[in-house]
Amino acid sequence: MNVAADRGTEAVRAASKRKPSSFGPLFDADGEPMNAFAWMRMPAASAVLVACLALLLGACDPAPTPSSLPSPTPSSLPSPTPSSLPSPTPSSLPSSSATEPKQLGPAVPYDLYTHCGISEARYEGRYYELVPPLTDAGGNPPAGWGNPSQPGTLTPVSETEVAFTDGIGHRVTFTLRPGATGWKRICA
Repeated sequence: MNVAADRGTEAVRAASKRKPSSFGPLFDADGEPMNAFAWMRMPAASAVLVACLALLLGACDPAPTPSSLPSPTPSSLPSPTPSSLPSPTPSSLPSSSATEPKQLGPAVPYDLYTHCGISEARYEGRYYELVPPLTDAGGNPPAGWGNPSQPGTLTPVSETEVAFTDGIGHRVTFTLRPGATGWKRICA
């Protein structure tokens, strides 16, 4: 070693003897001053440290969002063969408008029983009711409705509602009666 290096080494040794370091002595086993990054020379310790850091940083990575995922290109998608394609059904055909609501079931012709007022409907084996019922003062259908029935269409509008409409502009929405197995009121 040269003289300047010896003076630096002596100064470091003297400083470490006067003020103990919380990290232990600043000299290796041969009495040489340790570089602050001497631990990096140990390959096994470095490899373990790098692996731990990679695991920690990987665990902090947020989950991908749909917008961050790559979208497939037409050339990367497998081309279906005619025999592998399902045959289209009316419910699987695309709608003509993106704003159309999801079809919950078919609209069916329906004769709404109105003799004692408008209070109940049945669609695909499930019973629905109108609360409060539509009646005139005597318990009959309101003016403008047929008696004993009104022809029209019954259409599901949600999981729990069906709407009756007719050709003259009537529209009534009935709500599902969960668990009902028959009519609530029998009118004669």
